[in-house]
Amino acid sequence: MRFCERWFPSEKGFVKRRVALPDLAAGEVLIDAAAFGINRLDTELAANAGALGTDATLGLEVAGTVAALGAGPSEFKVGDRVMALVKENGYADRVVAPAGTTLKIPDRLSFEQGAALPEALFTAWLNLFELGALKAGESVLIHHATGGVGIVGAQLAKALGASVAVTSRRPENLAKLRGLGFDGKTTDEFDAEPGAMGGFDVILDIRGAQSLDANLSVLKTGGRLVLVDSYTGEEGKINLGRMLDKRLSVQGSLLRPLTLERKSVTAAGIRARALPLIESGKIEPVIARVFSPENIGEAHALLAANGHFGKLIVSLRG
Repeated sequence: MRFCERWFPSEKGFVKRRVALPDLAAGEVLIDAAAFGINRLDTELAANAGALGTDATLGLEVAGTVAALGAGPSEFKVGDRVMALVKENGYADRVVAPAGTTLKIPDRLSFEQGAALPEALFTAWLNLFELGALKAGESVLIHHATGGVGIVGAQLAKALGASVAVTSRRPENLAKLRGLGFDGKTTDEFDAEPGAMGGFDVILDIRGAQSLDANLSVLKTGGRLVLVDSYTGEEGKINLGRMLDKRLSVQGSLLRPLTLERKSVTAAGIRARALPLIESGKIEPVIARVFSPENIGEAHALLAANGHFGKLIVSLRG
């Protein structure tokens, strides 16, 4: 039997426990983890773990080395450097991942950089290019483009020929986005005068109700609004006349509930079109800060404060 060391939230912070791992099934990969990413869902689960009276199984993305493979053919071999999207249990030094959502890390990237990519890549690719059907020559607006999804999504869209605009709540983070080559406005400026940014074929939004009408007002004919969160509210009014006249569509999307088969479709697109861009240096993971396992709680607090720019990573290589 194999074991791992896994980190769990508790009233006194995060604690490490030795946990037995299940036998590998066909199509699974055992990864000796070198780093893992922190995501908003992790902070929400950790905050609710005590109230629920259960252990929160945190962790959606990990990077490391293949230690073992399940039965059957595989594109991977023991020793490969990989990054993987997992449904849970990524806060560990050994992680079982589906081969279908595991990707090889480009040679030029570190494990920490690899751990910054899976959740961002899958979310951005699914929502911009599959659901949003963004094409070269079209325009896209990405709201709050200061986390992993927004930064990677903006780089992907630009590299594949789209015109990209962004928003950020904080002026200092907007300046950092401009430093990466993206123009935009603060969210306050967008709310005050949405049309000042022009019109868009696709909008990727995490804000929800507060920006719903403004988003629809700046979509071009045939435009697509893709909602991946709704932190400003879940209920908003829609001008149906505008939607009919301009043939607009609104699509809601969550990555985690999707089946492995559906995520594997997205992974195929990433392997074919996104990984070559990462390998060539046209897309760079942006890391706000790297933490040790002893400081996971500090990383959660920083993410909850919403002031960082880029991904928060825990490195196990210290």
